[in-house]
This record gives sequence, C-alpha cells and structure tokens, in this order.
Amino acid sequence: MKKRSQISVEYLIMISVSLMILLPGTYMLSQYVFQSNDNIIHTRISEISNSILLEGKKMYFYGPPSKSVIDIDFPSGIEEMAVMNVDSDEYFLMFNVITSNGIEKKYVDSDYPIEVEFPVDPNFCGIECEGTCNCFNKTYFSPGLKHFKIEASEDCYTGANFCVKIDEISHELAK
Repeated sequence: MKKRSQISVEYLIMISVSLMILLPGTYMLSQYVFQSNDNIIHTRISEISNSILLEGKKMYFYGPPSKSVIDIDFPSGIEEMAVMNVDSDEYFLMFNVITSNGIEKKYVDSDYPIEVEFPVDPNFCGIECEGTCNCFNKTYFSPGLKHFKIEASEDCYTGANFCVKIDEISHELAK
C-alpha cells in the first residue's frame, strides 16, 4: 500500500512540475505569436501606404491626365481605410487596424492632395476625422489582391488645382 501512495505522489509531482513549465511557456508563445502578427500587419500597412503614395506622387508630378494601376495584396485585419483632408493642405492616408491590443489607428502623411474617387458616406465609416474624410468602400481593402488606379485629376472635391484620385478597379478588370 505504501508503494502505491509513493507512486501517486511522484506522479502528482511530475505533473505539477510539467504544468509549471508548460503553462508559462504556452503563455509566452501565444504572446509572441500575437505580437508577431501585429508586426506583420503594421509592416504590410506601411508597404501598402508607401506603394499608393509613391505611385501617387509620380502621377501628381506628371500632372493630369496621368494614371497608373498598381497591384496590392491586402492582409486581413484592416477594419477601415480612408483619406483625411485637414485645412485643405494636409492629407493623410488612414487605416483602422485590428490588433491583439484592439483597434489601432495608423496615419500616413501625404505631401500632395489625395482623394478617394468614389468615397463612402463618412457617417457609415468607422474612422474619426479632424477635417474632411473620404472613406474607401470595404471591398477595396478586403483581404486579397486588389488593383488600384491612381490618377492625377483636375476634378477635385477639396478645391485644389489638381489632386491624385485613388480607386480600386479589380471589378472592372474582371469583366
């Protein structure tokens, strides 16, 4: 009888030591995975915004009616995407991103006027703006490959002499 109880106690000690090692290890691994996922999303957002704004800068300096189409592969985790105009001379490409810490806002400054070709009503968009907000349609930034048309235009909502309009045209190319 004494031997059975000793074996039981040894099993309990082994299980408790194993759990003391396994549980913190699992927690640290899950935190690392969440943090890595957040870093990947932030890196992709930076790549996306740089692609759009660099191509837009080219079109802006070429002037109207210059246009270009770029391919962008969007990750999951983008909740909203918009263009914000503050005081008619500050323009931002904005993103609401879902991370492990909740929703984070990312603003990327543009040094030339940018607009959304066909904006969604800002009342139905989840982005808070300090100035005028032009929200993208949710299908524009859903996960997957999208084709964006970036065009220098004289027909601007903001009243600038000319601006760069951004539009997603995957549906047009699919026809």
